[in-house]
Amino acid sequence: MLALKASKQLGGFSLEAGLHVRDRSTMVLVGRSGSGKTTLLRLIAVLLDPDRGHIHVDGEAWFDGDFGRRLAASERAVGYVAQDYALFPHLTAAENVAFGLRATRAPARATATRVAAALERLGVGPLAQRRPCELSGGQQQRVAIARAIVLEPRMLLLDEPLSAL
Repeated sequence: MLALKASKQLGGFSLEAGLHVRDRSTMVLVGRSGSGKTTLLRLIAVLLDPDRGHIHVDGEAWFDGDFGRRLAASERAVGYVAQDYALFPHLTAAENVAFGLRATRAPARATATRVAAALERLGVGPLAQRRPCELSGGQQQRVAIARAIVLEPRMLLLDEPLSAL
């Protein structure tokens, strides 16, 4: 269960949000360009801190402005796919997908197996050794999705991940 009550002021833009999302459910944010959809996802992923409020997942405080608590990115299981893919240009598709697993010091053999499976699942297995500049926009998006799901996150946040497919 995700519970969020937060606000963020960004220049002249102010976002006030309150959400309750049940486990194993799908929630879709719909709104005009500039309405705060990406900001809200970044708040949930704790990539951006609210000015005030709280974010709780399964009763655990990921952010609590009253108590000064902010859970580090490494301590939460969130997959986040940004609009711009955020692939490392100097790494191959496989290396991009493996990045998070290597950061958690997963064993090399398990990492290779999981990376290959994630790339195959998204139909880009044969492109594993290509760099992002050698991939189409849709292929880059699938690599970005593979990078998010290979970690088996408890929450997957997708910010327009299918727009180039």
